[in-house]
Amino acid sequence: MLMSDAPQMRKIGPADIVRWVGWALMPGALFVFLVAAVYGSTEVHSSTDTWIGLAAGTQMELEGGAPQKDIYSIYPDDHWFDQNWGSHAYYYWLYKNYGRNALLLGTWVSAAMIFVICAWATFLRTESMLAALVAGAICGLGCRDFVSARPATIGFLMMATLVALLSALISQRPGRPRWWPIVLLTPLLVAWSHSHGSFIFGFGLVAVFVGCWFATKLLSANPAGRLKINGQPIPLLESLFPPQNTIANMFFVGGALAVIAIVLMWIVGRAPFAPIAVAAIAIGMWLGSQNGTRQTNGQILGIMIATFLAFLIVLIFGPYGVENFTHVSVIMGSEAFRGVNEWRPPWQDMFKPRTVQPFPPTDAFWISLFVAMGLFVLAGVVASARQMFPDKFKAESDPATESTVLRTAMFDAAVVGIALTMTFFARRFAPLFFVMALPTMITWLMLLVGRLPDLIAGSVRMAVLLTCVTFGYVLWGRTQEMLDNSLVKQIVGREDLDLLARATAFGGVPQEGLEYLQLNDLRARLFTEWTHAGAAMFVCPNVQVFIDGRAQQVYTVPQYQSYVYMITQGGPIAQRMGILDAAKIDTAMLLPNMRYADLIGALDSSPEWVFLPIGGRTRLYMRRGSDVLEDLGRKFRAGEEKTPYLAPALRNQGLRQLFEANLLINTGGGSECDEVLPRLKRAIASGEPIAMVFGSAPAAACFVRNGDIETGLRFFGRQMQRTDQRIQAVRNNFQKQVNPHPRMQQAFQQQLQVLAQGRQALANGIRLLQAQQQAPD
Repeated sequence: MLMSDAPQMRKIGPADIVRWVGWALMPGALFVFLVAAVYGSTEVHSSTDTWIGLAAGTQMELEGGAPQKDIYSIYPDDHWFDQNWGSHAYYYWLYKNYGRNALLLGTWVSAAMIFVICAWATFLRTESMLAALVAGAICGLGCRDFVSARPATIGFLMMATLVALLSALISQRPGRPRWWPIVLLTPLLVAWSHSHGSFIFGFGLVAVFVGCWFATKLLSANPAGRLKINGQPIPLLESLFPPQNTIANMFFVGGALAVIAIVLMWIVGRAPFAPIAVAAIAIGMWLGSQNGTRQTNGQILGIMIATFLAFLIVLIFGPYGVENFTHVSVIMGSEAFRGVNEWRPPWQDMFKPRTVQPFPPTDAFWISLFVAMGLFVLAGVVASARQMFPDKFKAESDPATESTVLRTAMFDAAVVGIALTMTFFARRFAPLFFVMALPTMITWLMLLVGRLPDLIAGSVRMAVLLTCVTFGYVLWGRTQEMLDNSLVKQIVGREDLDLLARATAFGGVPQEGLEYLQLNDLRARLFTEWTHAGAAMFVCPNVQVFIDGRAQQVYTVPQYQSYVYMITQGGPIAQRMGILDAAKIDTAMLLPNMRYADLIGALDSSPEWVFLPIGGRTRLYMRRGSDVLEDLGRKFRAGEEKTPYLAPALRNQGLRQLFEANLLINTGGGSECDEVLPRLKRAIASGEPIAMVFGSAPAAACFVRNGDIETGLRFFGRQMQRTDQRIQAVRNNFQKQVNPHPRMQQAFQQQLQVLAQGRQALANGIRLLQAQQQAPD
């Protein structure tokens, strides 16, 4: 054998080294995906839907089925159309059997599964593990702020699963049809129909898939996108899409349509749907004429049968019948309910800092969208270069060995168009961009770039992996900081708050008020912030609320508008009080923030309402002469009244004495001054401004009734002197500060303002006593 006939060892080149380094960095993609999954799953914010779900679970346990009648609102015989009852049952089952923290862990797992399924759908479309992990990581980053312990998280999980099943059908190989996605379609739609109101969107998406299949069949039967009318072919978009420019031309024209859509969006304001739909239809029709479809007639028939079977099961065996499918018109047709922040379009306040954006923030959506547009421009340039210089971009591998999975379809354009339209319609739909459109957009990018020479492809892969490693390291530090701030530092000294309470920002609700109503088993008709009412429904089962986060499921537009008027700044106080009177509200529980300043002022000044300082930040009011206040007074005299655990009232004897005095004065048989006056004196002497404000007038009245006006004047004089000393001390302390921070200045001003209010109340008490002293006998 000649030496030249011996097999030659292939020389190792730069492309091989780059490829090996790329494989060595592959764990970096897995690392960034895992970190992004933790980051996206563990968002912390006040979630009233969590407590509504637990309240619904309590009702289902009592009644043995999905809620049919509302028992938590003040409006009698209201129907509770609980389309989320399946999710509520799931959360309550975790809570009941495994504890509160298990509910939160179950939510985190559900959220992480969204990112896993998004990665799976991308893998089905691309057969690239790197693309799948990157897609899952982006989905985790984008869905944060949207996946808390609420039914919407289950809805997004179902949506991601449906997209993955349809992706499996799009990417199937010729002659190898997949039936398992069709088999799973019926149980998925049935479960979704009982878990979240977005299920109707799932049925619609399946209908779009089938419609795109029929349209593709029609278009691909006429080469070059020609339709026939009376036997004569009519060019369809042929001038826009010359056949020689295939994928690249699609994206250049699509980009132009997208620019037009964005311009029109800013012009028409809230209705960007038409231009987006035009772009999606144009691109989709071209895709249909070029790519054809791989689903068989039998598969499409199977999809239709599976979907219709799911519809029949929900219609016949579901608790709400056909109304389950029509209720969406009530939600989408109400401009009043769509005035809530989450229904606002995402471009409002988009350039403001995240801390002042309406919730939920959409900066992740905008960043992802702009980055995607930039990548498509770059990929379009590469695709054009491939066409202009085919020899420079010739791949070393045999094209016959390339995957036949990487492809696109008319349905892809529909999915991207729907996701963008829904997101532009309301910021609450921003996750649709990541859950639905992301696998398609990554597939489009890979199709645009095409098969590159090994050295270039390996270099791009290595650059992506190095970016994953670097970004994953930065994100890991950010995630640790975020978890430390939200789950540890913000609740220092509140060891009574478990993991669920921390993750749902339960520290931001009027806890002392909720616990007080619960401990004393009070039956109240309660007005509170509607985001706090969900917690009241669960923590205090005997309480009925004015309104809560169930919105269109229970409440009417006039009821919602009454609530909005109650918290609106300005307006006649009498009208606010009239709303409370008409609803027969006997208890109000508020936090002292600016939103409720006018309402709190109205309650403070009304002779019909009694302020009960139970401690903490809770402002608890009860209507004078109401059953709930009389019941509380009886329990106090019998020694059965209980105070909240760790409530500041236990440590602040001044507020506690004021609470007892107010309760005794305003309930039957407790107006004797010898019982009330000592408590009022101790409350005022504590130096608490709130005790001075609410205790001075009744204390002065008691002094007058006992004929002890001189004693009262000496008492109020001493308290005035002590208060003046405190005010001077605060001023001196402020003057000692060198370049004080603006927040410190604000804190000093607030402290002085509060002390001034207490001093004014003491002065009013003195004037009342002096007026009685000078009055003729």
